[in-house]
Amino acid sequence: MAVSDVLAILLGAGSAASAPSPIVGAAQESMAHMYDAAAPFSLGTHQTKNNKKRTRKEIMTKWEQMLKFAPIAESMGIHSTAALGGDEHTSQQVFIKPAERLQKADNPVLKAQLAKLEKRIKPMERLINQHILKLCFDACGFGDSYARVYGKKGIGVVDMMCNEYTYPPLVLPFEQGSKTLVYHLLDARNWTNTSSKLGARQMIRMKMPRILHVPQHEIIEGVLVAKMMEEDDPDNLPLFPAHVGGSFLIAIEEIFDNVIRALAAMNTQQVADAVNQMFLTMNMAGMPPAQREAYKQGLEGMLREHEQFVKNALDGGEALYTTKYHVLPTWDEKQILNPIGDIKGQRSTAINIETFMIDVRLLMGGLGLDPSMVGWADMLSGGIGDGSASLTYSSQVMRRSMMIRQSSSQMVNDLLKIDWGYAYNEDFDNELDYPWQVVFHSDQTAAANEIQTTKQTRMNTLLIKTQVITAIKDAGLNEENTALLLERDGGMDYDEAQNLAKDITSAREKALEDGQNPNGNPQDDNLNPEPENDDEEDGI
Repeated sequence: MAVSDVLAILLGAGSAASAPSPIVGAAQESMAHMYDAAAPFSLGTHQTKNNKKRTRKEIMTKWEQMLKFAPIAESMGIHSTAALGGDEHTSQQVFIKPAERLQKADNPVLKAQLAKLEKRIKPMERLINQHILKLCFDACGFGDSYARVYGKKGIGVVDMMCNEYTYPPLVLPFEQGSKTLVYHLLDARNWTNTSSKLGARQMIRMKMPRILHVPQHEIIEGVLVAKMMEEDDPDNLPLFPAHVGGSFLIAIEEIFDNVIRALAAMNTQQVADAVNQMFLTMNMAGMPPAQREAYKQGLEGMLREHEQFVKNALDGGEALYTTKYHVLPTWDEKQILNPIGDIKGQRSTAINIETFMIDVRLLMGGLGLDPSMVGWADMLSGGIGDGSASLTYSSQVMRRSMMIRQSSSQMVNDLLKIDWGYAYNEDFDNELDYPWQVVFHSDQTAAANEIQTTKQTRMNTLLIKTQVITAIKDAGLNEENTALLLERDGGMDYDEAQNLAKDITSAREKALEDGQNPNGNPQDDNLNPEPENDDEEDGI
């Protein structure tokens, strides 16, 4: 597109046409230089408290802390199991089947490839299903999960390890473009030095889609970033440490802090209300000044003991079950000992939990689950017993289930590719050449449940429409009244109602011409024959 054409779009045809071509070219060049100089200062967003950059360790530590909160841990488990599904008899969650081109293969080459695949399906299904749930759980929580792969030439992959040694915070993957090529593993025993460096054939990675951006520090030269963005050949891209991201916890970090604060405040107040103390006054008339000073120091120590007493109660100590007495000397009073009760008074109203529950709703909303699914059954939505609660749960989980299944399918494909290389010393350049396909038991997954429910609703609606159309056809209404009935009471569009009314009327008229009832059954003039005279048949 010429410069004049660009200006014609930006400024209008009249303005561009009135400007001489050299002037237009100079203006375009000037604007390009201006934006090139201003881009470093105009692009991006301002750093605030909520989007400040953090180190990888800070991010992982935060997510690890959040995963120890019981409702969040259960949420990750629900998402994982809902996405994977499973066979109701064997509990197998991932299935491997031959690719469609191999299922009806008549080519000797394809038949030989099918025979190779069938030898490896059962062993690999056993290995995958042993670790797939933990891999999905870690991927939901940290955005990535890893497993160490062990194989033997001529046999295939014989074992996998997915435990504390492959814990996601301990692993740093390196990427070339979108391909993961190298893994650095931290020694989990001392947390000080990198203990292992593995390649793509030694470890597999389940990488969740990076939906939300996670601001983070990175040790990367700027020239390498420019090369990555400007280079067209993926084989010439630089090797970068992978960014942290993909976790379901990104969007709820601040809400999680609010929940913990509200819960801590509520628990602290309840425990403080359970502390039972009694303050006493004592008559010490005529006390000398030195003793009075000692009395003040004793009073300060008593108050400090009071604070320690409350802390002991918060820790579940004996303060919850005993009464502690404090003695306060007084002057010029007749009473020798006078109890004045607890200095903090007694609570007369129940603790308000509404603030805490609002934060809980926000937390579970950010996780895509109903609070009733992770412990708050009193908030069960959709009604009990009519299946509406399950429907609500299914629709909320469905979106994240798709991401989990896509990521786990890619990881399983990588594992099967490694296994094929060990077993048969063959590799595949294109995913379309894989002789296998990864299949989930769809009837047990949240996504499939929602799809089946939608299909069932559509078919029920279609059945009702068909019955209504048959009833209208039998009623014998003319085309105008039929269209009016379909549009006004049936809720159809005008054009749809007109076309359908025309078809109903035409079908009824054709049936009558063919000697049939309007409903399509043949007419029979002898449906109600006259009663025959049995006497005539008998010759009487």
